[in-house]
Amino acid sequence: MRKCINILIVVGIMGLGGAVFLLGWAHLKVPPGSYGVVRSKLFGVEKAVIREGKFRWLWYKLIPTNVAITVFTPSLVVRPIRVTGVLPSGEAYQLFAGLAGDFSYTLTGSCSWSIRADALPSLMERRGVTTQEALHAYEDRLAGEIDAFIARQFSLDAADRLAAAPQDGLAEALQREIQNAFGDIEQVQLELAVDRYPDISRYHAVQKLYDEYIAQQRRLLETEITAAAKTRLGTQLRLDELARYGELLTKYPILLQYLSLEKGSAGLMPDAPEPAEGPR
Repeated sequence: MRKCINILIVVGIMGLGGAVFLLGWAHLKVPPGSYGVVRSKLFGVEKAVIREGKFRWLWYKLIPTNVAITVFTPSLVVRPIRVTGVLPSGEAYQLFAGLAGDFSYTLTGSCSWSIRADALPSLMERRGVTTQEALHAYEDRLAGEIDAFIARQFSLDAADRLAAAPQDGLAEALQREIQNAFGDIEQVQLELAVDRYPDISRYHAVQKLYDEYIAQQRRLLETEITAAAKTRLGTQLRLDELARYGELLTKYPILLQYLSLEKGSAGLMPDAPEPAEGPR
């Protein structure tokens, strides 16, 4: 009888231990290939995600209604890329040189990436991504931002980037920039092909001529401005002088009489005597 009781106690302890283990086992509701984000009333959102191959047991999961685990399955996002534009000041250079062709370019390709699993807790806190549907919506918004980023970065120094295209440095450089700019993603793969390629050597040649023309125009304009400024300065000085005379005569009108008398005295001065004639 005592032996049966002991067996029952052991079985009960084992059952209780198994139940405790299952209640605290975090992987129970997270299928392979997915990730779980733990949110508890005691500690908030856990920074570490539940992932396949890494055991997690949470003691506070034993507290009823304390823990909620949200399961996410990030997908590989693949987006077509099409970038069109004109080399910086290309339209002005074309008109300046009177060229028939332009300096436009067109690139096509694809960009693929996925959300980092370790970024999911932060997205839940910062972006309100609390469901799989919200994660898909965030992926769509982020894809649009990445598309705009690629077009913007390429337009900043398109001539240099296109010059590197034959050496296969175009996609690799942009790929690194995307990864650095968007920390929530990983596995970035960018493929680009130049469908329309402008004449880079002609572009730089016209650019040099245009810069020289602008520099010459600036020198001529500076010379004209300097001459005009000197003329305006001389005129202004003369006007200021006359204004001071006017103020002085207004304040001392007797000076006007004095000047008139002085002018009259100069006109009434006797003529110098003629020399006397000598004996004939």
